[in-house]
Amino acid sequence: MGVTEFAAKGAMVMVLWLGFALRLHRLDVYGLWLDELGQASMVVQSLRQALLGAQIHHGAAPLDYVVSWLVLLVLGHSDFVIRLPAVMFGVLTLALTYRLGRTLFGAPVGVLAALLLAVAPLHLRYSQEARFYSLFTALAVASTLALMGALRRPSWRHWLVYAALLTAALYSHYYAVLLAAVQG
Repeated sequence: MGVTEFAAKGAMVMVLWLGFALRLHRLDVYGLWLDELGQASMVVQSLRQALLGAQIHHGAAPLDYVVSWLVLLVLGHSDFVIRLPAVMFGVLTLALTYRLGRTLFGAPVGVLAALLLAVAPLHLRYSQEARFYSLFTALAVASTLALMGALRRPSWRHWLVYAALLTAALYSHYYAVLLAAVQG
């Protein structure tokens, strides 16, 4: 590992901590928004109700409801907990953005891309909301990375990973149809 690669990894650790801290900051200061309340009211009941909620709420896809249900089942019920998956998917997107930037343009560009995303107000906002936005973003970047891997080293395993991530994206937001079209 060269000096540049070592420095990039160290910088990425700092970017990830910064992104995590910014996403946790004031996470439970405000109550849940109306659409968050709609999701929370369904996922606190049962998995069946969570899936039903995904069917009846506008623009909702089932994967985010299932993730929310699982997190509440394990960690308990609070505004902080219901928003925690969005935080984690937001931070995961930072790491995936670094990887995408590094793959395409080198480690310094990957770090810069992740840093810009870490402080981007819109990404921060949606990484703190108990809805599907940060999950979909993470899956969109992950499926793009998987597609690049499958194109560079074609094998059934690489294509299977890509298909699984794209399918998960489709179950997290219906805009994944557009993502699939662009990737195609």
